[in-house]
Amino acid sequence: MKRKMMKTLAAAGSFVVLASCQAALRPYASELADGAEYAVSNGWECRRLLMEVVSSVSGRERHEFYVTGEDYEPDTLVIAQMFPETINISNTKILEYEENGKRYVTCRIGFERRPRGDICSHQWKMESLEGESCLWGGKERWSCELCGKEQVISTAPPGHVDEDNDTFCDRCKDKIEGVQEAERKYWTVGEIQSREIGGKTYKFRCVDDDYSTNHSDGQKYALFLCEAVIRSDVDSTDSKREIITFGKTNNYKVSDARKWLSESGKTSEKDLAFVNTGVNSAFFGETEEGTFMEFSDTELMKQELPVQVVMDQWFLLSLEEALKYRDLLWEVSGGESPYSRGYWLRTPAFMAGSSGEFIYGDWEYAVDLERGCICPVEVSDGGIGLRPAYCLPQM
Repeated sequence: MKRKMMKTLAAAGSFVVLASCQAALRPYASELADGAEYAVSNGWECRRLLMEVVSSVSGRERHEFYVTGEDYEPDTLVIAQMFPETINISNTKILEYEENGKRYVTCRIGFERRPRGDICSHQWKMESLEGESCLWGGKERWSCELCGKEQVISTAPPGHVDEDNDTFCDRCKDKIEGVQEAERKYWTVGEIQSREIGGKTYKFRCVDDDYSTNHSDGQKYALFLCEAVIRSDVDSTDSKREIITFGKTNNYKVSDARKWLSESGKTSEKDLAFVNTGVNSAFFGETEEGTFMEFSDTELMKQELPVQVVMDQWFLLSLEEALKYRDLLWEVSGGESPYSRGYWLRTPAFMAGSSGEFIYGDWEYAVDLERGCICPVEVSDGGIGLRPAYCLPQM
């Protein structure tokens, strides 16, 4: 685990081990054999490294690794700040020397994860309880390997597939009579589904069982919101670093974020409704740092925009929806890395043209999980992740 983790970080171009440091550490070779090695040159690099390392490990065993600071002594304060479930955090200086006018300090850093259920970042394991059929959903039990919490959730019925057009389902071999829809029901707030997006399975919770969209035809929907932040480096591999930013401008319709959701959502999930996600407003201002869900609505001022119609199955929340579901904005897992410091909304920050009219610019609203506020963020920021949503029609 530790060596694979080091390889991943090195491939991303984040941190390296200096050759001079390696030479100086040779007397400690027996200790280093069991731990990954990194080098940093300032507090920002050290903070970023520790967030990546701690967020990438799971299990209850102790984890230890080595960090060498160049003209800097490694500090572990961020571990306690960002990961309240960590215990027995240690930072032991094992080497200090000077070379070529620079001072090097090597520390052995360790920690354990003993989370409580109320603050656990959760590492989920899934067990199938009831298999799904083409027209009926199944049941799964999800249990956290860290705190032991369990949840039973519903899986989505995939529907019939008939790619060879022989009127028999390619999956279950049943004859398809007329238009056969997957199971439909009335969803209520709090119910959970598992869905696949970007090749990974995530949990989605129903947060509104009477949801309607702009210019709705009267159809009511159940709105499901992902319980995790999808990291901006979700498509990265050991050999290639891929970062999803919002896009070139804050126009959600042509954004990279919307494109990724559209292309990465599992296409077989035909039960998801197409809803209007057009952006018809921009905002000024931001909420006070550290207020989290206790912010004042008066800190944000709305400016109406021309009507925009965009139809999507997967989408990001708007700022208006963020205000409506304010109590849920910080109930999310996965926000402990430099690639998920927050998550994008689909609402732009207002920028005026020469005549005072709205023009698309470089700032998009996001929920900042670290600072505890809603604020504009540059669209090129690679540290903001995605928290997708979707709708199911109510019967």
